[in-house]
Amino acid sequence: MNWDAIGVFAEVVGVITVIATLLYLGRQIAQTNRISRSTALRDLQLKYDALYTIVASDDGMAELAAKMARQHYEPESEIERQKLDHLASLLASMWYSVEFAYEEGQMSEREYQIYCEDVSGRCKSWPAIGPYIRHNVDFRWPTARNLPILKPLYSQ
Repeated sequence: MNWDAIGVFAEVVGVITVIATLLYLGRQIAQTNRISRSTALRDLQLKYDALYTIVASDDGMAELAAKMARQHYEPESEIERQKLDHLASLLASMWYSVEFAYEEGQMSEREYQIYCEDVSGRCKSWPAIGPYIRHNVDFRWPTARNLPILKPLYSQ
């Protein structure tokens, strides 16, 4: 065997090694992306679960949720107003997180639309919370009012 043949063989082995490495890295990147998406969706669902737990486990919050179903509900005390304000902040934060996760490619169009439907549904089932959410968004994140997920909130 001459040196030219050995050189060609070494180059072929080198090319095969580079291709194998690139394939491996591609799979690793794809797996990391799947894990990232899964983590983002899990974190959002944990926020929703926390909200549902608050309402389901606290009689005062459950009563407040029932009152928010009234179109023109006004808080009966400063404590109720504070609870409404903090609940509105929680909802606004959750929906902002959804929009951000979608814009960063951490959820599919279908998943995003499900969360957008939640905004519409929440505005319909708790109409009294709308002004509080709008106040929170306008005060804390004024540029967020133009986010597509918040459109139902501002079209009321």
